Amino acid sequence: MTTVQWYFLCAAVIVIGVIIEFIRYLVNHSRVPRKFRRKKFKFVDNSSFLQMKKHISSKCTPETLKEFSDFIFRKYHGSMIIYADDFDPENPDPYKQNTVYTHRELSDLKGIFLHVIAKSKYISVIQKEEFRRGLINIGVTGIDERPNYELRDGKLKMDKSLNNDEFKRKKVGNDGEQKIRDILEPMKKKNYKIINGLKLINKGERIEIDHLVISHSGVYVFETKAFGISEDGKNQVCRLEIKKDGEWLLHKKTKKNFWYNRGISNPSDQMIRQKKFFNDLFGEMRNKRINLKCALVLANSEITVDQKEQLPFDIVKVSDLEEYLQNRDYTMSDDHIKLILMRIDNHRIN
Repeated sequence: MTTVQWYFLCAAVIVIGVIIEFIRYLVNHSRVPRKFRRKKFKFVDNSSFLQMKKHISSKCTPETLKEFSDFIFRKYHGSMIIYADDFDPENPDPYKQNTVYTHRELSDLKGIFLHVIAKSKYISVIQKEEFRRGLINIGVTGIDERPNYELRDGKLKMDKSLNNDEFKRKKVGNDGEQKIRDILEPMKKKNYKIINGLKLINKGERIEIDHLVISHSGVYVFETKAFGISEDGKNQVCRLEIKKDGEWLLHKKTKKNFWYNRGISNPSDQMIRQKKFFNDLFGEMRNKRINLKCALVLANSEITVDQKEQLPFDIVKVSDLEEYLQNRDYTMSDDHIKLILMRIDNHRIN
């Protein structure tokens, strides 16, 4: 064996010895035994959390929310987790137990708040806010900003029990409402508070509003009418005549260019009832200069209006709706708008 080969052999032995000592060090000073080396921790029990999560998701009421809050903030402190401790061969249980909210649990709580509790019509805003602040205190992120609880929309529904003609009329009405919803939607970015399909109750009286718009210039109650819109949702050329005797006539053009007249119900009583309802609802708040406007919105852009009678409400075509809302003087502050939204939310039934 040459000198060079001898040096290489000695170097190899030294390197192998160093590697062996390093492995032995890792084994002796590792916090977990070898068979658990890849499992830094493992979950022991989160079954109670899963059970309560299922319960609140399936039935969200003030009672279930109170029960869920008591569980989350007082009884449950996170999943039972086994953390690795210093390994002792003589100790049959080389782990210590702890409880902590996992990332999955925090994410689940965020989802429950945003998609179940915040959208619930049965839970008051006060309860929602108490629960949100409690979640922030235990480490849930992404909910620091208060949601606009009051601005949830009602759904456009179809009653399957209606006969064929009533079903068609309801569908045309829904198409008209959807057109107005689409027009109002971009205005939310301009700080307009918009609620569609609103149902309210006050002193035993119930009322349904197609669209409610709240801005610094006032409160606007819109009733949508789909006069002249076809069954397939298309606008048809027509003329709305409002006579002095209170009769409303719709003049429509047929495919053969013939005109025919159809009497339609006068919505004046409905509009007056809506205005009276909101005057009673706001009560003492009317002294704070609430500009309340009720308007009939015509969803058909091809309709013309021949108005021969002075009405206690405005008639607005869909093409003029945005301008109707914007050309107003500011009369209400942000705090004032919040009070109005809270008053409305306290009387909602949907």
